[in-house]
Amino acid sequence: MEYLGTDKPVNHIKPLVSVCVTTYQQVHYIEKCLDSILNQETDFPFEIIVGEDDSKDGTRDICCKYAEKHPDKIRLFLRSRTDVIHICGMPTGRHNFIENTKSSRGSYIALCEGDDYWTDPYKLQKQVDFIENNPNTVMVAHIARIISSDEQTTYGLLPGKKQNNFLNPKSVIRRGGGFFATNSILFNKTIIEPIPNWIYDFPVGDEALNLLALDKGKIGFINQTMSIYRRHAANSWSSERTTLPLIKICLYKKYISYYLKFFITKKSFVYLNRIPDRIFKIIRALAQWTYYKLRKPFMPRT
Repeated sequence: MEYLGTDKPVNHIKPLVSVCVTTYQQVHYIEKCLDSILNQETDFPFEIIVGEDDSKDGTRDICCKYAEKHPDKIRLFLRSRTDVIHICGMPTGRHNFIENTKSSRGSYIALCEGDDYWTDPYKLQKQVDFIENNPNTVMVAHIARIISSDEQTTYGLLPGKKQNNFLNPKSVIRRGGGFFATNSILFNKTIIEPIPNWIYDFPVGDEALNLLALDKGKIGFINQTMSIYRRHAANSWSSERTTLPLIKICLYKKYISYYLKFFITKKSFVYLNRIPDRIFKIIRALAQWTYYKLRKPFMPRT
Protein backbone atom coordinates (compact mmCIF):
# COMPACT_ATOMS: atom_id res chain seq x y z
CA MET A 1 0.00 0.00 0.00
CA GLU A 2 1.40 3.42 -0.98
CA TYR A 3 0.96 5.81 1.92
CA LEU A 4 -1.03 8.95 1.04
CA GLY A 5 -2.07 7.46 -2.30
CA THR A 6 -0.71 7.97 -5.81
CA ASP A 7 -1.63 11.60 -6.47
CA LYS A 8 1.21 13.23 -4.55
CA PRO A 9 3.60 15.65 -6.35
CA VAL A 10 6.30 12.95 -6.46
CA ASN A 11 3.95 10.66 -8.39
CA HIS A 12 3.74 13.25 -11.18
CA ILE A 13 7.46 13.63 -11.85
CA LYS A 14 9.55 11.42 -14.12
CA PRO A 15 12.56 10.54 -11.93
CA LEU A 16 15.89 9.64 -13.43
CA VAL A 17 16.91 7.91 -10.17
CA SER A 18 14.88 5.94 -7.64
CA VAL A 19 16.52 5.74 -4.22
CA CYS A 20 15.30 2.57 -2.50
CA VAL A 21 15.33 2.47 1.30
CA THR A 22 14.42 -0.67 3.23
CA THR A 23 13.85 -0.22 6.95
CA TYR A 24 12.72 -2.30 9.92
CA GLN A 25 13.12 -1.53 13.62
CA GLN A 26 15.60 1.29 12.96
CA VAL A 27 14.02 4.11 14.95
CA HIS A 28 17.41 5.51 16.02
CA TYR A 29 18.81 5.65 12.49
CA ILE A 30 16.08 6.24 9.90
CA GLU A 31 15.89 10.03 10.24
CA LYS A 32 19.59 10.45 9.52
CA CYS A 33 19.27 8.10 6.56
CA LEU A 34 16.35 9.99 5.00
CA ASP A 35 17.86 13.43 5.70
CA SER A 36 21.08 12.42 3.91
CA ILE A 37 19.08 11.43 0.81
CA LEU A 38 16.85 14.51 0.87
CA ASN A 39 20.03 16.64 1.00
CA GLN A 40 21.21 15.35 -2.38
CA GLU A 41 21.86 18.07 -4.95
CA THR A 42 21.22 16.98 -8.53
CA ASP A 43 20.37 18.44 -11.93
CA PHE A 44 17.80 15.67 -12.43
CA PRO A 45 14.63 14.65 -10.54
CA PHE A 46 14.75 11.68 -8.18
CA GLU A 47 12.26 9.85 -5.99
CA ILE A 48 12.76 8.13 -2.65
CA ILE A 49 11.06 4.74 -2.29
CA VAL A 50 10.78 3.81 1.38
CA GLY A 51 9.70 0.27 2.26
CA GLU A 52 8.73 0.10 5.94
CA ASP A 53 8.51 -3.52 7.08
CA ASP A 54 5.92 -3.15 9.90
CA SER A 55 8.25 -1.97 12.68
CA LYS A 56 6.98 -1.78 16.26
CA ASP A 57 9.63 0.56 17.65
CA GLY A 58 8.44 3.84 16.14
CA THR A 59 10.23 3.58 12.79
CA ARG A 60 6.91 3.48 10.92
CA ASP A 61 5.69 6.66 12.60
CA ILE A 62 8.86 8.50 11.59
CA CYS A 63 8.56 7.29 7.98
CA CYS A 64 4.94 8.50 7.86
CA LYS A 65 6.01 11.88 9.24
CA TYR A 66 8.68 12.24 6.55
CA ALA A 67 6.30 11.16 3.78
CA GLU A 68 3.78 13.77 4.93
CA LYS A 69 6.46 16.48 5.08
CA HIS A 70 8.07 15.61 1.72
CA PRO A 71 5.28 14.55 -0.69
CA ASP A 72 7.39 15.90 -3.56
CA LYS A 73 10.17 13.37 -2.90
CA ILE A 74 9.02 10.38 -0.83
CA ARG A 75 6.82 7.45 -1.77
CA LEU A 76 6.26 5.34 1.35
CA PHE A 77 5.09 1.73 1.21
CA LEU A 78 3.75 0.19 4.41
CA ARG A 79 4.49 -3.53 4.25
CA SER A 80 3.39 -6.49 6.39
CA ARG A 81 5.48 -9.07 8.24
CA THR A 82 3.24 -11.78 6.77
CA ASP A 83 5.10 -11.29 3.47
CA VAL A 84 8.60 -11.66 4.91
CA ILE A 85 10.86 -14.09 3.01
CA HIS A 86 12.78 -16.52 5.22
CA ILE A 87 16.18 -17.81 4.09
CA CYS A 88 17.54 -20.79 6.04
CA GLY A 89 14.84 -20.15 8.62
CA MET A 90 15.85 -16.51 9.18
CA PRO A 91 13.52 -13.58 8.40
CA THR A 92 15.01 -11.17 5.86
CA GLY A 93 14.16 -7.91 4.16
CA ARG A 94 14.25 -9.53 0.73
CA HIS A 95 10.52 -9.11 0.00
CA ASN A 96 10.70 -5.47 1.03
CA PHE A 97 13.74 -4.90 -1.18
CA ILE A 98 12.20 -6.62 -4.22
CA GLU A 99 8.92 -4.74 -3.90
CA ASN A 100 10.83 -1.45 -3.60
CA THR A 101 12.61 -2.11 -6.87
CA LYS A 102 9.34 -3.09 -8.55
CA SER A 103 7.81 0.23 -7.46
CA SER A 104 10.75 2.31 -8.71
CA ARG A 105 10.24 4.41 -11.84
CA GLY A 106 13.76 5.73 -12.41
CA SER A 107 16.19 4.57 -15.08
CA TYR A 108 18.68 4.05 -12.26
CA ILE A 109 18.30 2.67 -8.74
CA ALA A 110 20.42 3.66 -5.74
CA LEU A 111 20.30 1.83 -2.41
CA CYS A 112 20.54 2.98 1.19
CA GLU A 113 19.36 0.77 4.03
CA GLY A 114 17.62 2.50 6.92
CA ASP A 115 20.53 2.18 9.36
CA ASP A 116 23.07 3.75 6.96
CA TYR A 117 23.43 7.22 5.47
CA TRP A 118 25.20 9.24 2.78
CA THR A 119 27.83 11.89 3.51
CA ASP A 120 28.34 13.55 0.13
CA PRO A 121 25.45 15.72 -1.14
CA TYR A 122 26.68 15.17 -4.71
CA LYS A 123 26.86 11.37 -4.48
CA LEU A 124 23.95 10.70 -6.84
CA GLN A 125 25.10 13.32 -9.34
CA LYS A 126 28.64 11.90 -9.43
CA GLN A 127 27.41 8.35 -9.92
CA VAL A 128 24.93 9.23 -12.66
CA ASP A 129 27.62 11.27 -14.47
CA PHE A 130 30.00 8.32 -14.24
CA ILE A 131 27.57 5.70 -15.52
CA GLU A 132 26.31 7.90 -18.37
CA ASN A 133 29.81 8.86 -19.49
CA ASN A 134 31.07 5.27 -19.59
CA PRO A 135 29.38 3.03 -22.16
CA ASN A 136 28.52 -0.54 -21.09
CA THR A 137 28.70 0.42 -17.40
CA VAL A 138 25.59 -0.83 -15.60
CA MET A 139 26.62 -0.30 -11.96
CA VAL A 140 28.90 2.06 -10.08
CA ALA A 141 30.01 1.91 -6.43
CA HIS A 142 32.25 3.98 -4.18
CA ILE A 143 34.09 3.86 -0.83
CA ALA A 144 32.09 3.75 2.42
CA ARG A 145 33.30 4.37 5.97
CA ILE A 146 32.51 1.58 8.44
CA ILE A 147 31.42 2.59 11.93
CA SER A 148 29.85 1.00 15.00
CA SER A 149 26.10 1.24 15.46
CA ASP A 150 26.57 3.95 18.11
CA GLU A 151 29.04 5.87 15.88
CA GLN A 152 31.70 5.76 18.62
CA THR A 153 34.12 3.51 16.73
CA THR A 154 35.46 3.72 13.18
CA TYR A 155 36.61 0.42 11.68
CA GLY A 156 38.03 1.69 8.42
CA LEU A 157 36.94 1.91 4.80
CA LEU A 158 35.17 -0.47 2.44
CA PRO A 159 36.97 -1.33 0.21
CA GLY A 160 40.10 -0.85 2.23
CA LYS A 161 42.28 0.25 -0.68
CA LYS A 162 42.02 2.21 -3.91
CA GLN A 163 40.31 0.42 -6.81
CA ASN A 164 40.56 0.71 -10.58
CA ASN A 165 37.87 2.71 -12.36
CA PHE A 166 36.36 -0.60 -13.49
CA LEU A 167 36.29 -3.61 -11.22
CA ASN A 168 37.66 -6.99 -12.24
CA PRO A 169 34.76 -9.52 -12.45
CA LYS A 170 36.94 -12.17 -10.82
CA SER A 171 37.58 -9.91 -7.80
CA VAL A 172 33.90 -8.99 -7.48
CA ILE A 173 32.86 -12.66 -7.46
CA ARG A 174 35.62 -13.75 -5.10
CA ARG A 175 34.83 -10.99 -2.58
CA GLY A 176 31.03 -11.41 -2.86
CA GLY A 177 28.69 -8.92 -1.19
CA GLY A 178 31.48 -7.72 1.11
CA PHE A 179 33.54 -6.02 -1.60
CA PHE A 180 31.71 -2.69 -1.33
CA ALA A 181 28.85 -1.38 0.78
CA THR A 182 25.22 -1.74 -0.28
CA ASN A 183 24.67 1.99 0.25
CA SER A 184 27.38 2.77 -2.31
CA ILE A 185 25.58 1.12 -5.23
CA LEU A 186 23.81 2.81 -8.12
CA PHE A 187 22.77 0.60 -11.02
CA ASN A 188 20.84 0.58 -14.26
CA LYS A 189 17.36 -0.76 -13.64
CA THR A 190 17.65 -3.00 -16.70
CA ILE A 191 19.83 -5.46 -14.75
CA ILE A 192 16.77 -6.54 -12.72
CA GLU A 193 14.26 -6.59 -15.58
CA PRO A 194 12.88 -9.13 -15.19
CA ILE A 195 13.77 -10.12 -11.62
CA PRO A 196 15.10 -13.72 -11.77
CA ASN A 197 13.48 -16.31 -9.51
CA TRP A 198 16.79 -17.26 -7.89
CA ILE A 199 17.17 -13.83 -6.29
CA TYR A 200 14.34 -14.60 -3.83
CA ASP A 201 16.48 -16.92 -1.71
CA PHE A 202 20.04 -16.09 -2.72
CA PRO A 203 21.93 -15.65 0.61
CA VAL A 204 22.85 -11.95 0.21
CA GLY A 205 20.85 -9.50 -1.89
CA ASP A 206 23.60 -7.08 -2.89
CA GLU A 207 25.83 -9.95 -3.95
CA ALA A 208 23.02 -11.10 -6.23
CA LEU A 209 22.90 -7.61 -7.75
CA ASN A 210 26.65 -7.75 -8.40
CA LEU A 211 26.18 -10.99 -10.32
CA LEU A 212 23.32 -9.54 -12.35
CA ALA A 213 25.42 -6.48 -13.15
CA LEU A 214 28.38 -8.55 -14.33
CA ASP A 215 26.00 -10.43 -16.59
CA LYS A 216 24.96 -7.20 -18.34
CA GLY A 217 28.09 -5.04 -18.38
CA LYS A 218 30.81 -3.36 -16.33
CA ILE A 219 30.92 -2.28 -12.68
CA GLY A 220 32.56 1.09 -12.26
CA PHE A 221 34.11 2.52 -9.13
CA ILE A 222 34.62 6.04 -7.74
CA ASN A 223 37.49 6.32 -5.27
CA GLN A 224 35.73 8.76 -2.94
CA THR A 225 34.19 8.15 0.49
CA MET A 226 30.53 9.13 0.17
CA SER A 227 28.59 7.07 2.71
CA ILE A 228 28.54 5.53 6.17
CA TYR A 229 27.93 1.82 6.77
CA ARG A 230 27.00 0.71 10.28
CA ARG A 231 28.56 -2.61 11.18
CA HIS A 232 26.05 -5.09 12.65
CA ALA A 233 23.43 -2.53 13.58
CA ALA A 234 20.46 -3.88 15.53
CA ASN A 235 18.04 -5.99 13.47
CA SER A 236 20.36 -6.03 10.46
CA TRP A 237 20.48 -9.20 8.36
CA SER A 238 24.27 -9.29 8.67
CA SER A 239 24.11 -9.36 12.47
CA GLU A 240 21.44 -12.06 12.57
CA ARG A 241 22.91 -14.41 10.01
CA THR A 242 26.29 -14.75 11.77
CA THR A 243 25.01 -15.85 15.17
CA LEU A 244 24.25 -19.56 14.76
CA PRO A 245 26.63 -22.10 13.19
CA LEU A 246 23.82 -24.19 11.66
CA ILE A 247 22.38 -21.14 9.92
CA LYS A 248 25.81 -20.28 8.56
CA ILE A 249 26.26 -23.82 7.25
CA CYS A 250 22.89 -23.63 5.50
CA LEU A 251 23.74 -20.28 3.90
CA TYR A 252 27.17 -21.39 2.71
CA LYS A 253 25.67 -24.55 1.17
CA LYS A 254 23.22 -22.34 -0.72
CA TYR A 255 26.11 -20.22 -1.95
CA ILE A 256 27.95 -23.26 -3.28
CA SER A 257 24.89 -24.69 -5.04
CA TYR A 258 24.15 -21.36 -6.73
CA TYR A 259 27.70 -20.73 -7.89
CA LEU A 260 27.93 -24.27 -9.27
CA LYS A 261 24.71 -23.63 -11.20
CA PHE A 262 26.09 -20.36 -12.58
CA PHE A 263 29.29 -22.14 -13.60
CA ILE A 264 27.32 -24.85 -15.43
CA THR A 265 24.69 -22.64 -17.07
CA LYS A 266 26.99 -19.75 -18.03
CA LYS A 267 29.97 -21.98 -18.85
CA SER A 268 32.43 -19.66 -17.13
CA PHE A 269 35.08 -20.69 -14.63
CA VAL A 270 34.98 -17.21 -13.05
CA TYR A 271 32.05 -18.31 -10.84
CA LEU A 272 34.17 -21.00 -9.20
CA ASN A 273 36.24 -18.29 -7.50
CA ARG A 274 33.65 -17.96 -4.74
CA ILE A 275 33.44 -21.65 -3.85
CA PRO A 276 36.73 -22.27 -1.94
CA ASP A 277 35.94 -19.50 0.56
CA ARG A 278 32.43 -20.91 1.14
CA ILE A 279 33.82 -24.43 1.71
CA PHE A 280 36.28 -23.04 4.25
CA LYS A 281 33.45 -21.20 6.02
CA ILE A 282 31.38 -24.41 6.20
CA ILE A 283 34.30 -26.26 7.80
CA ARG A 284 34.78 -23.44 10.30
CA ALA A 285 31.06 -23.33 11.15
CA LEU A 286 31.01 -27.11 11.59
CA ALA A 287 33.97 -26.87 13.96
CA GLN A 288 32.18 -24.13 15.91
CA TRP A 289 28.97 -26.18 16.11
CA THR A 290 30.92 -29.28 17.27
CA TYR A 291 32.73 -27.24 19.91
CA TYR A 292 29.48 -25.96 21.41
CA LYS A 293 27.89 -29.43 21.32
CA LEU A 294 30.86 -30.99 23.14
CA ARG A 295 31.14 -28.13 25.62
CA LYS A 296 27.46 -27.97 26.51
CA PRO A 297 27.37 -30.99 28.91
CA PHE A 298 30.19 -29.45 30.95
CA MET A 299 28.76 -25.95 31.20
CA PRO A 300 27.70 -25.04 34.76
CA ARG A 301 23.99 -24.67 35.39
CA THR A 302 22.72 -21.22 36.29
